[in-house]
Amino acid sequence: MRFLAGEQLHEAVRRVLQGSDARCAVAFWGNGAESTGLFVDANTAKIVCNLSMGGTNPGVIRTLKKRGADVRQLDVLHAKVYIGRSAAVVASANASSNGLALEGLEQTHWSEAGVEIELNNAADVISWFDHTWSQSREITERDLRRAEILWRARRRLKPTVSFANYDVDAEARDGTLPVPCWWSGTGIWKADPERTKEVMGYYEEGMFTLEFQDEQDTAVVSPGTWLLWWHRGATGIPRKDKLTFAQVGKYVPGVMRHLEGELENIGALLSAAEPGQEPFDASDDRFVKAFKEVICRPQFEAYRSDEGPPWFITLALELTNFWQQLKQRYLELPDS
Repeated sequence: MRFLAGEQLHEAVRRVLQGSDARCAVAFWGNGAESTGLFVDANTAKIVCNLSMGGTNPGVIRTLKKRGADVRQLDVLHAKVYIGRSAAVVASANASSNGLALEGLEQTHWSEAGVEIELNNAADVISWFDHTWSQSREITERDLRRAEILWRARRRLKPTVSFANYDVDAEARDGTLPVPCWWSGTGIWKADPERTKEVMGYYEEGMFTLEFQDEQDTAVVSPGTWLLWWHRGATGIPRKDKLTFAQVGKYVPGVMRHLEGELENIGALLSAAEPGQEPFDASDDRFVKAFKEVICRPQFEAYRSDEGPPWFITLALELTNFWQQLKQRYLELPDS
């Protein structure tokens, strides 16, 4: 038996699953697990997972099943056991996920460990897997649809991480990158207190509202979207105010009134009544400095512009590029 940690553990898992007849009883599966080379011969793989807690991405399970793997589920499973033809690994590490729906770079700050056991000394492990397999059940399409709901809900509650551990590429693939959004304090639209109370049941001075004047914007900003607010000065340059996150809630028609009373009320997205956990710590001085540098680059002029509507459809075209450049600049800056 050999104790393993970090990259040694990851290599051992990949190694024991390289052959045919791989067996896994691993509770939670995240993005990338289906493409990390874990299964050279997926047609002969037998997998037990847990779909009931929201820690498994059902998209990964669909892919593994399409590749021929025999995947079943067990609601009480929390183990992480990998068995190959020559050895078994019993570990703390899930398959590319830590069970809390953190993926890619977001999970690298977790310290994982486990043990590798030669197969001729792993009779108890094999017996345990066989019993677990006998207790598991088939996965239906209904199970996968329910798992999708749980997965999305769990991701909204994932722990806030440093921007250093925020996986820009994974969020881009999922379409969940935050949208930078400026405010100036000189707007001509304001939430109508009476209409807001009528719809929401309450009104708070200064509550987050995002007026909508063009339906194209709904393709980019919709309920659940995270906005990263920054204070825009008269010249379009960020002021010294802190950056703040707000999560979009429901759309309310006719909730915004024109301050000069010249135009009819328009609709707006209000803040989520129960927002999820923020994507990362936006108050970090290093992140704030990188953000204010990148937002001022010429290619991101649209992010500083006050021309519109539509406001957001143009921003979507450069959103991934913006966050990739921001991440690069963040990593270049010294850690204060």
